[in-house]
Amino acid sequence: MADAQQVSPPDDSDAATTDPTGVTGGTSLEDERGVDLADLRARLRLSPAERVQRLLDEVLVWTEIRWAAETARKQ
Repeated sequence: MADAQQVSPPDDSDAATTDPTGVTGGTSLEDERGVDLADLRARLRLSPAERVQRLLDEVLVWTEIRWAAETARKQ
């Protein structure tokens, strides 16, 4: 995983002026890449075991989506 991109917490100092949603209060909902900052912050508060479990759950959902799409394509 040496080439994994590190995600650093954004600088929210000017978020009230750059937030395209018009939400004020010092924090924006997404950064310039469209990353949901609230979700990112929530994930950072999880323990390592909780992060692994959440990742496994997400992989399972995406695997089921792919399987359903492939099955539908074959029909």
